[in-house]
Formats: sequence, C-alpha cells, structure tokens
Amino acid sequence: MHIIIITLSIIGVIIGRKYEKCVINPIIVFNAWWLLIVLLLLFSDLMKINVYQPSNTAYQIVLVSLIGFNTTALIKTLFLNNVYFVFSHSDSNRIHYESRNNIVLLLSILVLLYSILKYRSSILGLAYGSVSLGELRRNYFESVRGGIEAYIISPIRYAVLAVTISDVIKKKIIMPIVIVNIANISLYGIASAGRFVIINLLYMCICAYLIYRRNNIVSFKQKIIIRILCGLIVLALIVMTSSRSTMVQAAGYTSIPERVLSSTVTYFAGGIIYIGILNKRFIISSVSKGYNFVRGFAQPWIDIIAILGIKVLPDSFLVINEYTNYETDIGPGITFNAFFTGPGYFYIDGGIPGVFLETALFAVILILVFDGIKRSKGRNEFIIAVYLLLFAVLCDFTTRWMLADPAYAYALIIIRLCYKKKRKNSMDLLKEHTIKLLPT
Repeated sequence: MHIIIITLSIIGVIIGRKYEKCVINPIIVFNAWWLLIVLLLLFSDLMKINVYQPSNTAYQIVLVSLIGFNTTALIKTLFLNNVYFVFSHSDSNRIHYESRNNIVLLLSILVLLYSILKYRSSILGLAYGSVSLGELRRNYFESVRGGIEAYIISPIRYAVLAVTISDVIKKKIIMPIVIVNIANISLYGIASAGRFVIINLLYMCICAYLIYRRNNIVSFKQKIIIRILCGLIVLALIVMTSSRSTMVQAAGYTSIPERVLSSTVTYFAGGIIYIGILNKRFIISSVSKGYNFVRGFAQPWIDIIAILGIKVLPDSFLVINEYTNYETDIGPGITFNAFFTGPGYFYIDGGIPGVFLETALFAVILILVFDGIKRSKGRNEFIIAVYLLLFAVLCDFTTRWMLADPAYAYALIIIRLCYKKKRKNSMDLLKEHTIKLLPT
C-alpha cells in the first residue's frame, strides 16, 4: 500500500508543477508532505526509531485522501488552469487591500491583556520551578474547551498573526504591532507548552516569504533577516521538543538528536498509526456524518444553543472528543493521543467516501484561494493573509484537521476585519510596476 501512496504522491507533485511552478502551491505541498510522512515511517527502523507500522486501513484512508485531492488538482490543471473563480481580472488590477493598523493593534493588545491575566500564574509557576511543561500543557487544555479563550481570543491571535507576518515581510513594519504579537506568541507558547503555534508561525513565515519573493517584493536584506528568524524558530522548537521529551527519554532515546528525531517522527507520522489503532478498537467510520468538516464554524453556536437547554446534535457527532483523549502506544513505550490526521477526521465523518469527498472539497478551497494570489500577482494582501492561515492548516493536515478548531475557522473571518478595500490610483500602479522591475 505504501508503494502506491508514494507513487501517487510523486504524480501529485508533477501535477502541482504543471498547475504552478511554485513550491508553496497547495498541490505540491499536499503531496510532498504525505510523501515525506510515509518515507519517515518506512525508514523509521533505519533511524532507530521504534514505532509500529500503520494498518492497511490507515494507509487506505491516506490513499483515498490523496486520490480525492489529486482528482480535483487534475481537473483544475487539465481543464481549468486559466479559469479563475475568485477576483475578476479588473478587480485584481484596480482594487487592493490595506491592513487596518489601528484594528490590528487593538486586537493584538486585547489578546495580550487576556494572556497576561490568564497565563500569569502558569508562567510564574514555570519560572519558579513549581510546575513542569507537561503539567502546564495538561492544565491549559483542561481549561480551554470552550468560552472566551477558544472562541474569541485564539481566533484573534491567529488572525492578527497572519496579518502581521504578511505586513512585515512586505516591509510594512509597525513596531508596536510586531512587539505585541511576539509577546502574544511567547506567552501562549509558554503557557500551553505547545508547539503548534510555533510550528504554524514557521509555516506562515516561509509561505509569506516565498509568495513575496516570487513577485519581487523581498529585498536581499529581508531575505537574510527572514532566514535568521526561521532559524531561531527552528531552534526554539528543538529546545521545546527536547525539554518536553520525558516520554521518549524513558523509551530509550537519551541524546538530544535522538529525542528530537523521535519526537519528529511521532509528531508528524504518528497520526497514521493512531487512526489505524482507533479503527481496530472502536467503530469510528461515519459516526459524525460530516460534522467535523464544519465543526470549527458550528461548534460555538452549538454550545450557545446548549446553554439554553436545547440539544441540537446527537452524542455521536461529538465523539471526536473521546478519540482526542484516548491514549495508546504507537511504539514500545511511546504514548500517543489527539492526532489522527486530517483524513482521519473525514473518515470519522463519512467513512472512505467521506475521505474522498471532503479532501476534494478542501482541495477546491485551497486552489481557489491560491488562484487569487496568482491572479493578483502577490499584490492582494488580504487573500495572501487568508492563504497563510490555510497554508498552516494544509501543513498540519498530516496531524489534524485544524478547521475543526474555532481558533482557525474564525480566524479566517476575523482576517477580513483587519483589511480595508481601496481602489488603486495611478501612483499605486506605478509603484507596483517599479517594484516588479527591481532585481531580487
């Protein structure tokens, strides 16, 4: 089965290059990520990382997801590659979006104030040595199942982060906004002891850099700064991974390289193993009837209605919470939970047909948004900020379906509030033409 997945992934990368010769286009990224994940599992023994191999059902779920995504990609590339369904030609040439600095700063400060009040005791406890990173993480996720943190603060945090990254790499640097967002990410990263926000920061920085570099908007000095920044983010991830790796240390991975490599394999590839184990132990196919695909948008409203004593959804639709908390071993001494891949969410939604249909729909969304970037030649800041967030969702797809989380789903809506739409004048068009002629 894995040979078929590798072959299909390579074919998908070829389709992606035909669609657009840009390494961050969604077709290339989707297929390259799955190729990397399967290779990590195949060569885990060579790397002396002892994990179980995924079941045939787990591999089948991944394979069907690849087929669904690449079916959409192939239709787009062969028949619709010059057809754009978002932003007409005149709109992309005459309309542009500018970030609303006052709103972005206000939202960023709101997140900062909340973070200081909410995380103060946790961070002080860590500083004084009274709590560990593991305890911090456990305490954090026990307290943010819903409410202000999950449905308001987290979406704002991700929205303003995407806008800030886009602005900074496009040389629109508002230092108060930058400083506040650095503080927000730092506080959240420490308080949650989680790596998702740091990893997604890295994904979005790389994506924004490559979009703007491709359109001759990044100077040589910026290239150096961004590469140093990405290096620092990677270093932070290594430090966090090493400090949190008590489990892999107990499993026999004692050196820092061994701990980091083991954590990398389990973090990115463990979800395939996990979904196979869940499928053997529980009836998980088609139990949520498509709800996971829209869960991030729907869940806050479901909770509000539930407060009024009205039950809208059957318990089976919310079974995802049980699977998230179910712990099992994916290798000798390696305990795992929570991550069962994006296709795993879709399998719980609708079985194998659900995996195909929902992945194909995800591909449609990604390609439509990327088409907007292509059409505007990287000048539409709003659509770029949206794609930065979707790019993180895409890169996280081998671990989770992040749009089941309101933090990501509502961030896509909040991003629009951070931009104002303006008609370009002759000076704007001249400036764009001048930038286009500059050497990279």
